Amino acid sequence: MNKRLIYPGFWLILAFSLLIFVSGCFSCLRREKARDGTEKISLKGTGRQMARGGVNMALCWLELPHEMEEGIQENNSHGPFGLVSNAFHIAFGALRGAVWSVERCAGGAVEIAFSPFPPYDPIMHPAYPPYVKPEKIIEPKEDDSRIEKGLSSEDSCSTETSGLDYEEDSFIGIQGTHKKTMTRSIPWNGEDQICLSNMNGDIRISSWENPEISICAEKIMTVKGGKGHWQAWRSPPPFSSTEEAEEYFSKLTFKMTQDANCLRIETIHPRQNKKNVNLVMNFDVHVPRTAPLKITNTNGGIYVEGTESPINLSNTNGRIECHESSGDIKAKTCNGHILCAGAAGSIHAASVNGSITIEGSEDLSSSEAVECESVNGGITISLPEGSCFDLEAQTVNGGFQSDFPLEIKKMPFIGTIKSSVGQGGPRIKLESVNGSIKINKI
Repeated sequence: MNKRLIYPGFWLILAFSLLIFVSGCFSCLRREKARDGTEKISLKGTGRQMARGGVNMALCWLELPHEMEEGIQENNSHGPFGLVSNAFHIAFGALRGAVWSVERCAGGAVEIAFSPFPPYDPIMHPAYPPYVKPEKIIEPKEDDSRIEKGLSSEDSCSTETSGLDYEEDSFIGIQGTHKKTMTRSIPWNGEDQICLSNMNGDIRISSWENPEISICAEKIMTVKGGKGHWQAWRSPPPFSSTEEAEEYFSKLTFKMTQDANCLRIETIHPRQNKKNVNLVMNFDVHVPRTAPLKITNTNGGIYVEGTESPINLSNTNGRIECHESSGDIKAKTCNGHILCAGAAGSIHAASVNGSITIEGSEDLSSSEAVECESVNGGITISLPEGSCFDLEAQTVNGGFQSDFPLEIKKMPFIGTIKSSVGQGGPRIKLESVNGSIKINKI
């Protein structure tokens, strides 16, 4: 075949194909009239989906630097080990970005292939690669007259909202922090123990002279999003509508029940946990000064001030603080610090991963005793000058320091000290496996 006939035929076919492509692109354009009277041109569903797919295929590699940057931001380590940790997070982010780049490229190809057929919703969320903001002609913004989607402050479950995002073509996502406060008061009969149990959030107890219990509970729902990837096959949006979000938030509450010699206050969480949704209930409770307390928490701090009856404090992940309480104190936590300041009764404190600090403002009486146990953490006790007590201290991996002169009575094995300070008196027993023991003078 003559080559002179091949080249003109090739260019004619190419020109005809470009003409069909350009005509198809113009056929996908639509002309709309804005509210201010001006006209704007945007893409119809087919053209918009084709453009979106092309952008995803061409710029899918942006997932790689984005995930590497995310890995660095997630790592807060410093020092020599921080360099190693940063390198690990960067490498892991690069691997994750490579995988997501392939997914985005494949998704873009699928969008182009099925662009002639509705629906024209994006199959990936976010719809475009990182650092990419679509042009107005590809993804036109919705009219300002559209009703804004979100949680209102009057008739919804939240009195304060922020960061609400809305995407017409994909899903309704309520991102941000939503809060609501609940209050309730109930009389106290002068005998019942107050038992409060919480799962996520802080508990603050303060005393007063009124013969009633006042509860102020602030519930918080945090919906994560925006920074991460809400893609249908990775992490679907937690809520499909604001009504579903409001109903889910309303299920976070507390109930009060009366048992034998015990008034129970318990937090109620929704039965079904949702990914990317965090629920917190913070309690601020006023109780009669002489009411006995039993406080249990799972994730959050416990803070008690000014009580005169025995208190029992138990925590899993969080610190415990007790100030100016004259009753006996029992405090136990798995992961957290324990602080008892100005206590006038006996103290029993135990922590698995955390330090223990006892600050006594007055001399210990003969009826008082202090017992502290820590596995991974130091123990510090501060007493007024001139205090008299019997000491038993034991540490396996840690030092011992005392501002009081000690008369060593017995040392059963290395790391154990038994001594009397002054004329002796209340028993102080301090045990630590991995941590130092310090006894300071005030």
